[in-house]
Amino acid sequence: MTKDQSHPLSPDEYILRRVPVSPGNKLVNLDLSPPLNRVAFRPNEKDILGISVFRELFVTPLRIAKKARKGPNSCYVVRLRVSDVRAAGFNAIPDPQADQLPGHTLIPEINFTSLQNDKEQSKVLQLKLANLVTLNDIVFKPGQHKFLARFVLFFRKLILS
Repeated sequence: MTKDQSHPLSPDEYILRRVPVSPGNKLVNLDLSPPLNRVAFRPNEKDILGISVFRELFVTPLRIAKKARKGPNSCYVVRLRVSDVRAAGFNAIPDPQADQLPGHTLIPEINFTSLQNDKEQSKVLQLKLANLVTLNDIVFKPGQHKFLARFVLFFRKLILS
């Protein structure tokens, strides 16, 4: 049975968030635990109904990275288990959109209006999500797609020879 994008998320699902590479690497620091700065979950002016994440059931980390404005070298992709997100007090609401990648989902508790109305509370919520991310939850790193492409090419040559 194929799952519909509009069906509620199950607790054992994963959601993915694209995190841009920032000057001085201020959003992701692989030497820290947790490795993400809270700003990785800061809403922007387009996040009126909540911040965007994507269901891993419908889209791969590589595909998310390839849709970054500046390409896959400009971002990380992190993964969160839905049960952990809910345990931290957040909802994950399916929001399939024709102009988005498959599996578009919103975390409505973090949105641009709440950021404007109460910056300190928004920072607390952003930090709660950032603290859920471990090094193992970084499922795509800048430059990783080049390695994967070389890996596939190597095995194609190996199989064909």
